[in-house]
Amino acid sequence: MSDALLTVEHLEVKYGDLIGVADVSLVVPKGAVVALLGSNGAGKTTTLNAIAGLVPSSGGRIMFAGGEITGKPAYTIVRSGLALAPEGWRLFVQQSVENNLLLGATPLRDKTRATTLLERVYEIFPKLKERRSQRAGTMSGGERQMLAVGRALMSDPKLLMLDEPSLGLAPAVVESMYETF
Repeated sequence: MSDALLTVEHLEVKYGDLIGVADVSLVVPKGAVVALLGSNGAGKTTTLNAIAGLVPSSGGRIMFAGGEITGKPAYTIVRSGLALAPEGWRLFVQQSVENNLLLGATPLRDKTRATTLLERVYEIFPKLKERRSQRAGTMSGGERQMLAVGRALMSDPKLLMLDEPSLGLAPAVVESMYETF
């Protein structure tokens, strides 16, 4: 498909003998918002983690922005413009909010853009700006989720994958975040 930004074909992920994901295929066109829906334990997080290079796929093919990313390490995938804001936050809890955000800019080739991206994240999530010097580990669950999304945005992705983006967020924050995206 020529307008596809992401194409996943017959993805399979195994954990030893356990099948985490079997035969998942999907296409994300450029400029589209796509939801991956399913019950708890259906493999949504595993699928996103495999696309992002955080878990190895044992079968299938993943194409992003015209190139194959199957089997590539996460740092290569994020540099190509694909970012994941994971469920569960995975923050550097001893570091400040701002340091966590700046770590999200690590893949940028042009590091001078970090300041502009930081201001954009602070526009989306003003609470993060208020708490820029606070340690991430002392934040509420909703604030941590905002920080995880903000950190992913700092890589200036072409495609942002959000795993449970509204987890722990107040409804007004969720609505504002979705309007912004």
